[in-house]
Amino acid sequence: MCNPMVIPLVITLAGAAVSAYGQMQQAKAANAQADYQSKVANNNARTAEMEAQYAEQQGQKNAEAQRRRTAVLVGAQRARMGASGAVVDSGSFLDLTLDTAHQGELDAMALLEEGQMEAWRARIQGTNYQAQGKLFGMSRTNPYIGAAGTLLQGAGQAGMGMMGGASSGFNVGGARGTSTGTGGGFNMGGGRVSGL
Repeated sequence: MCNPMVIPLVITLAGAAVSAYGQMQQAKAANAQADYQSKVANNNARTAEMEAQYAEQQGQKNAEAQRRRTAVLVGAQRARMGASGAVVDSGSFLDLTLDTAHQGELDAMALLEEGQMEAWRARIQGTNYQAQGKLFGMSRTNPYIGAAGTLLQGAGQAGMGMMGGASSGFNVGGARGTSTGTGGGFNMGGGRVSGL
């Protein structure tokens, strides 16, 4: 016949085992989620870098296009002035040509800077994504630590149940003897051993 003290012990240990298994599964699911989020963040960081490179390239292309437009405009101005019989390399005509070229270069530089600023913003976002990816990676947990804690707690509770809860003594000889008094002690089969 089974000792009635064994049934609660088995139930407590089984409950601890089920809880530990549940904790392991939760930790594994949380780790899988953290891995996924980390990969998404790292992919976003790579995309942000590609956007930065594209913005820089677009800025350069736009600046070159502006320089070509300026060159065409300066050439058209010089042709009109030359057609009128004016000397285009001196005086106010030269000033107008130089001013047009200068303003065109400022516009080209502004377009180049705009591309660089877009690239800078994209790289900042990429850095944020990288940090986020690292943070997700750091949020991983060891599924066995929580489970081990649950098992130890269950074993401790089972042991306390075997000792009769939080009493000051315990009974090793079955139901024949009882522990009495406030000093604590052991009862081994009916005889009182005092002084613990």
